Amino acid sequence: MKKLLLIIATLLASQISQANNEVPLAELKKILSEQEYMQYTHELWQKERKKAEVTNYSDQLNNRQGGNTLTVGPNVQCSFPTIQLAINFAIPGDTIFVGSGIVGGTDAKLNIDKELTLVGGLDSTCQVFTANRTFLQLDDIGPVITINVSGGKNVIISGFDISGSQPGNLLLTSGIFATGDGTVTVSNSHIHNNEALLGGGISAINGVTMNINENTEIYANTANGQGGGVYCSESNLNIINTLIGKTGTDQGNSTPSETGEGGGIYSGNCTVAIGETNMGDGAVEINYNKSRYGAGIFTIDSNLDFGHIGSRISFNSSISQVYGQGNAIYGQNVNNIVFENLKITDNWFGETIDISGTTDIIIRSTCGNSLCSEISRNRGPAIRALGNSSALISSTQISANLNSVISTNTLNVTGIKIINSIISDNSTDQSGIGIIGQTQGPNMEFDNVTIANNTGYNSIFGSLLDAGGDNDFDGGIIWGNDVTGLTDNNFNGSVMISNSIIQFPPVGYPNTLQSDPLFKNPTNGDYHIKFGSPAVDHFNSVLMVDFEGDSRPQGLLDDAGADEWTDLIFKNSFEQD
Repeated sequence: MKKLLLIIATLLASQISQANNEVPLAELKKILSEQEYMQYTHELWQKERKKAEVTNYSDQLNNRQGGNTLTVGPNVQCSFPTIQLAINFAIPGDTIFVGSGIVGGTDAKLNIDKELTLVGGLDSTCQVFTANRTFLQLDDIGPVITINVSGGKNVIISGFDISGSQPGNLLLTSGIFATGDGTVTVSNSHIHNNEALLGGGISAINGVTMNINENTEIYANTANGQGGGVYCSESNLNIINTLIGKTGTDQGNSTPSETGEGGGIYSGNCTVAIGETNMGDGAVEINYNKSRYGAGIFTIDSNLDFGHIGSRISFNSSISQVYGQGNAIYGQNVNNIVFENLKITDNWFGETIDISGTTDIIIRSTCGNSLCSEISRNRGPAIRALGNSSALISSTQISANLNSVISTNTLNVTGIKIINSIISDNSTDQSGIGIIGQTQGPNMEFDNVTIANNTGYNSIFGSLLDAGGDNDFDGGIIWGNDVTGLTDNNFNGSVMISNSIIQFPPVGYPNTLQSDPLFKNPTNGDYHIKFGSPAVDHFNSVLMVDFEGDSRPQGLLDDAGADEWTDLIFKNSFEQD
């Protein structure tokens, strides 16, 4: 019956077309179903293209330059009925605008191997853009979009909602899979509910520069092995203005196996810039992701820079609430990890930051007038350092974490240095090893550090250096901690304190006082010092600024602790003590 109806409609179109070519299609749309109408217009387009080729249009096609605009949609004003047809027809440098709505089945599976810009959100008449995205719903073995940018090609994907990739027996079946030595930019898109063995949401391999920006959201993707949200291998990854995992039931990305790595991001031999990149700056949130190793980020043999005011790694956790490693980040043999102006908070069930191998990590604030870097309210040690790793932490607040601040149990850790930072309100339970727990090495250095109101099961420094390492605490404050002593007598480590204000008798500690430092409002986490504090004008510091960028000294000498007291009545419109 439908075939008969289509024949009648075609005859009708043939008769009317002699007067006006647009009238038959309008009449057909009234008679045919949407599927029948699209089938007819598809066949009509094929006939017109074949006719054009007979008149040597193919020669014009081969000779024309890129930069043309093609449109895809169901209406007569649109150039092509399917996206892949437009891709096949396009010349490198063309832009393809796609009508909003849902594209399902095989029409949602795209293969791009030329330099193109693909933009969703056009209205059904292909005339104006809407606020909607174009939905690619595959519901089949993926990837949804396969992109090959070999030869330095550049592909831009914007305005799409990409879902439904299934793994089958393939290794990389992501929502977006990119390979080659060119550049892929994904913007203003949602990539979600895709599943793969490696790289659920986005995969970038073999030299790709993958740029992700402009309010893109990557969530609810799954990889059984590595990279629930994003998988990067031997490539470059730049991310700004993006959510990787978001609040809501099962809205985070995950690697659910017991050996899974990188719930939010997996980086293997990649260069990764997040928040501040060569394509611009913008806050990034990596939240609510799950994995056994590196629930937020897992990085190995890579470089990682992550930081921008407003960026955070939060609410990531080990799978099934079992003990995990690196719930914010797990770094192994990483040449350099730099966290700048980054909040790392509320991650659960295991170490928050776990570094091993030859990993070096730097955590710092550069925003001034506040502590923009924060490691707080995590359930597990804030930092665990193993192997030949090292850590430099400056102008950072480490507070309200459970089960110690720093944990080390290896001789090979190169060193840990903390400067201009506040370590407060942390605690350990009976399984903890102290606020700063060192069952073995390394040497640690503390310059102008405030350690206050912590609760330690063993002691403030925990089980000190079973291998005999040394700790140098200079120009700091140790006050109000619920502990019985500085060291644990079961270990052979040492602590040298100088130029400080402490809660214990300062016997053998030069220029050190046992005196209340007069914190401004410690109950509410404010560890600025007040006028009259014994920490004011206490010694000559090696540092030029305090934890929030105020210059040192403000008086004749530098102040002990992270804060340099200033006698300005007003600073940045706020009254000071």
